Amino acid sequence: MAAAKRRSDPEIPSAEQPPSPYPASKKTDERWMSECEAVIDIVSAFFNVSGREIRNPTRSPAPVARVRQIGMYAAHTVLQIPMKNVGCGFTRDRTTVQHAVNLVEDWREDGEFDGIVDQVERLVRVLVRREQI
Repeated sequence: MAAAKRRSDPEIPSAEQPPSPYPASKKTDERWMSECEAVIDIVSAFFNVSGREIRNPTRSPAPVARVRQIGMYAAHTVLQIPMKNVGCGFTRDRTTVQHAVNLVEDWREDGEFDGIVDQVERLVRVLVRREQI
């Protein structure tokens, strides 16, 4: 009977994750927090919602929650910040960020909503990452 293969055997491909654009460090944590703060400022100005309301760790009215969800989506998808760190930046849990990302992806099927999120994504790219459009 053949011996069972172990994960360290070269014949068994491992599920390799692409390297994170952010190496783990205190400086990186500060960068994530700074970028989340910038996203909060962008979405609060874009949607005319108080940044204080977005940062509030308690439940918010639906319009504020939607703005926060769009911000968390942009922080995760555009800036590639891990969900755990987006959660810290928005005073939420990783699973809340995951829920927000899934909701926004579903809502993007609506053309008007997709256009709004696209504008927010472009603003985040230009203002946070300083990319040219």
